Amino acid sequence: MMINPILKLLLLTSLIVAQLTGFTQENFLPGSIYTLNGNEIKGAIDYRGWKINPKTITFLDSTTFEHTDYSPQNIYGFKVNNQTYLSAITTKEISSDNVSKLDHFSNLTLENDTVFLTLVLGGSKSLLSQYTSESKLQFYIKSDSTYQLLKYKEYIGTNNGVTGQAKKTIYKGQLIIYLNDCNSLNGLISKTKYSLKELTYLFSEYFYCKGEVPISTKKKDKMEIEFSPLIGATITNLNFTSKEFDYLNNTNFSNSINFSTGIKLNFIIPSTLTRWSITSEITYSQYQFAEDYLGDPSFFTETRYTMEFAYSYINTDFFIQYKIPVKKAALFTKVGVTNGFMLKNHNLLTTQLTHGNNDPIYKESSINLNTRPYEVGLSAGLGMEIYKLTLEVRYKIGNGMSKNPIIGATTNTWVIFLGYVINKKASKQMF
Repeated sequence: MMINPILKLLLLTSLIVAQLTGFTQENFLPGSIYTLNGNEIKGAIDYRGWKINPKTITFLDSTTFEHTDYSPQNIYGFKVNNQTYLSAITTKEISSDNVSKLDHFSNLTLENDTVFLTLVLGGSKSLLSQYTSESKLQFYIKSDSTYQLLKYKEYIGTNNGVTGQAKKTIYKGQLIIYLNDCNSLNGLISKTKYSLKELTYLFSEYFYCKGEVPISTKKKDKMEIEFSPLIGATITNLNFTSKEFDYLNNTNFSNSINFSTGIKLNFIIPSTLTRWSITSEITYSQYQFAEDYLGDPSFFTETRYTMEFAYSYINTDFFIQYKIPVKKAALFTKVGVTNGFMLKNHNLLTTQLTHGNNDPIYKESSINLNTRPYEVGLSAGLGMEIYKLTLEVRYKIGNGMSKNPIIGATTNTWVIFLGYVINKKASKQMF
């Protein structure tokens, strides 16, 4: 199978993505900052879907359109993408929580930290979190205007002569004191693990005990599914390789241009800023070829071969797609596999024998391709999206219709599709 065109397209795609990524790093979403004196200023925040909690943010004022960088010392906090972050000067525990790198002492290794903490649940008592620069998830409670680290450490310890993994759970004592106005939770606290799920449940139970409605945590991102009808065209080239049949091996078939249509489902992967997705398509395609080949004359006999091929398919294609926002539009690239299930096929060989000045003799037959009912291939492409409209061009290489070991066949197809995303949500990106 020839894959050079695919490799070239992928190389071109990579270069374009690299260039565009350099120009489109900003991802401004509607948001607010809260000043140190309690005022809210609305605008947009350059949101990066932070895995590690940020130490600075870039804010775009909606009235002056000025960019300003803020650190926890400059503002009380900010809100973006339905998530609240609060400024904190606190501590973090920096020893490794990787099982293979645990140390052998129980003392916590604390380090001062200035960071924006993520509000998990807020109210009369608050639970916050951060992923540290060491990619370690830690939790905090708010007491008056200060933030206290819920202290926890895993280490290698020895108990009764047995060495193994041990845990220092200071946080449970901290929580018993912090939530002491609801003593019924003490039993639950003793069983609560140092995890987002279990600590969130504990604080939810506390608010229920107190009859309070907390400030809710951001809901976990869910997979979004976009539905698009497609309409377009295919330009297909057919190539045969055969040492036995010169009329196949030496014929250059003209491109076949045909109508194509289908539907697409785009499964947007959560927590990727809508940039990564998996697309699944069901499309209809077809191609037709008809060419003549004049064989080498011998003994005053001329042999002319007329070949006709016509095939139609239902295709199920799967791609990995990466999208790059560019202001109100987006560019995307995709790569994947194609699967074609044959609906109809037409394979006709007409042999015309002319001896001297006699009338030609015609013989019709089919070429022994041992036609495969299922064709597979590779595909890569580029496209653009403006509001709900999409336009994409892709290149596809298939393994052809022939299963005969002495007749190789490949199809090389350019696909152009125009799509319309019916259920597309309005983009949050502002600039």
